[in-house]
Amino acid sequence: MFGFSKDHKNNEVQVVMGLLMDNNGIPITFELFPGNTMDQNTLVQSVEKLKSYMG
Repeated sequence: MFGFSKDHKNNEVQVVMGLLMDNNGIPITFELFPGNTMDQNTLVQSVEKLKSYMG
């Protein structure tokens, strides 16, 4: 979906990737979101999803 580009590009489709890493910087999981999703919302959704996997 069209969203806010941090590179100030106009009229381009955007994709937001949420990446969760451990204390050592090793990736645990990632998720892709529509380009019009706010960064703050990706964090909440990703953490809740990880919690559900962890039990």
